[in-house]
Amino acid sequence: PGPFGYTNYETQESYCQMLTVDPADSETVYLGGVFLWRSTDGFQTSGNIAFIGGWEYPDHHADLHRLVFLPGSDSAALTGSDGGVHLTQDAGAGTVVWTPLNDGYNTSQFYKVAIDENLSGSEITLGGTQDSGTWLGNLDSPTSDWFDLLGGDGGFCAVGSAADPAGTYYMSYQQAFGIYRAEVENATGIPWSWTRIDPLGAENSQWLWPFILDPNDTDLMYLAGDAVLWRNSALSGITGGAINPTPVNWSAIYTLPGGSPITALAMSRSAGRILYFGTADGEFYRLEAAHAVSAGTVPTRLDTGAGFPPGAYVSGIAVNPDDDQEILIAFSNYNVANLYHSNTGGAIWTDVEGNLAGPGSPSVRAVAILPSRDGSPVYLAGTSIGLYSTATLAGAATVWAQEAPTLIGNVVVDHLAVRPADNLVVVGSHGRGVFRGYPKPSAVPGEGVPRMMRLEQNVPNPFNPSTAISFTLAEGGPAILEVFDIAGRRVRTLWSGHREAGYHTLNWDGRDDSDRELASGTYICRLRTEEGELSRSMALVR
Repeated sequence: PGPFGYTNYETQESYCQMLTVDPADSETVYLGGVFLWRSTDGFQTSGNIAFIGGWEYPDHHADLHRLVFLPGSDSAALTGSDGGVHLTQDAGAGTVVWTPLNDGYNTSQFYKVAIDENLSGSEITLGGTQDSGTWLGNLDSPTSDWFDLLGGDGGFCAVGSAADPAGTYYMSYQQAFGIYRAEVENATGIPWSWTRIDPLGAENSQWLWPFILDPNDTDLMYLAGDAVLWRNSALSGITGGAINPTPVNWSAIYTLPGGSPITALAMSRSAGRILYFGTADGEFYRLEAAHAVSAGTVPTRLDTGAGFPPGAYVSGIAVNPDDDQEILIAFSNYNVANLYHSNTGGAIWTDVEGNLAGPGSPSVRAVAILPSRDGSPVYLAGTSIGLYSTATLAGAATVWAQEAPTLIGNVVVDHLAVRPADNLVVVGSHGRGVFRGYPKPSAVPGEGVPRMMRLEQNVPNPFNPSTAISFTLAEGGPAILEVFDIAGRRVRTLWSGHREAGYHTLNWDGRDDSDRELASGTYICRLRTEEGELSRSMALVR
């Protein structure tokens, strides 16, 4: 480094770094990281080094990955950065002038997205982006400009209320540099007030600081301060205009004994107010009545014996809005089982990676569960190769279908926001911006054909010694109701033959076709008719 030194050359380890030699002068060298530097003597003396681009440089962007000169020119050059492509006609000028070439070229990298989860019909969306801060937009008008609310790297965010005229929005900087509440006029993006709300004494070693609002009461927040779970019982009690961390209404509920950072949180919509959360090394917890527990309450650890990949990173958690015992969790590591499902509140788990498994399988970054509209929820998985969905979880036999393969494509999907009331889905991608849609459940994943039959969750579940399985047929005809083990082997045929249209109930006693008692575990009930196919997972506990 010589006189240049490491202080000025920031690369975020190996993430952003480039080196280009001037085609007309081998002593003129361009060095990029977070910033862009130029030296006319190969960085041998400090007097010949100039700052010419990157963060806080006019009309340019941080995190440089490439600088190339235009063919036949030793002055005009292009840079590729986290902000897209920029052009200069004279890279050797005393003051380099850059022109962004991003008109129509979307490079927005959304870490997180948020919507008002309780305001049906609203498409106002908040999103935290890499290097480009936190933005507010209305997806009802896709071509309208978004409003830039907060700088730095935009991280976790949440919408308290998007109701006009001004909404309540929560947003954060990277690495615990602050969490803020803003009252923002929706029509103009003009903030009416700013308030810093992160808890005094909280620490965070992660790049992004995880937090969520309680969907049952958006005045409550749950936050992961490294290995400490924090709760704010009344965000509105924090005086507007605060500029420092605050102790107001914050409680450190529990500190994980192993010290692993909490990486994902999700809250049920039930009266039980169950908080689920996971860590960077694969631990998973459940906290009952999270809104009311006192500091020091010990959550229930759910990963013991679950068969989760050892040391894997919990990247996403989804709770069925209609059933607080149904959970889908994701791990973002490669070459491990990425998706696990439970309909017993975490007592029993099933690997549901299905056809996403195998060599070259994707990393899963986010999951969501759309509520039941016609007998079964729809499950969504945001992966490193796009958005996938299924209406049937069947263990290793689960079939995930890619959603919007042309529109969204194979881009990394980092986050999902869903609203149960109207099934709005907002997709935050790393490089192609934000997408939204209102998917319809289908009998065959990806076909978008509404189902006409229903298969209810068995009752009770878990069960021992027997359980009732109910289903509805819109039309009479051949029907087969079978039970499979988690390896996909059929163990019992409960019905095979003609069934009249209407509601039906059959009982299963936990035995196979040979009348042998089956062991504890997860089993799949599958209903097949000429209308399609539906499945439900069931838990037998001996």
